[in-house]
Amino acid sequence: MKARGLAMMGNTAECIAALDRAEVVLVRVRDDKPAKWVSHFDEASLASESALCLRQLGELKDAEQQARRVVELRVGDRVRSRAFGQITLARVLLDAGHIEESAIVGRQVCAAVGSLTSARVIARLISLAAALRPHASVPLVRDFLSDSADVTEQKSGRDEETAWPV
Repeated sequence: MKARGLAMMGNTAECIAALDRAEVVLVRVRDDKPAKWVSHFDEASLASESALCLRQLGELKDAEQQARRVVELRVGDRVRSRAFGQITLARVLLDAGHIEESAIVGRQVCAAVGSLTSARVIARLISLAAALRPHASVPLVRDFLSDSADVTEQKSGRDEETAWPV
């Protein structure tokens, strides 16, 4: 969280130092059993936070590397967490001017989130669609925009209980 705050303030050196310290701590406590009341913070969690910080700082090459690490590590039943990583990757790719690749990753998210009821994933998917919309003349972007519209329309019919932003 400290690194995220430093990134928002544009303090590159201190942000990267905070991420480095977090990595050292994570390695040190890797074998510790987490408390039942706290969500497990692992290598993919740190990579996700790092990707967000580095994107905020404009360090797109490093942000892309961290986002790809999240996608690599979040497989199997971690659909929601993987979707967040993929959306971050798509945003980094878009920031770097890789519009088609961003749209491809966005389509992968659309294909995977059918079973999710996460309002946060859907909100980020909508945000990605809005960011890609100016590039709608690109065929892959049009395909993504169509896919994301289908996903968001399916999810908009849920009741208020499942709409809570989790």
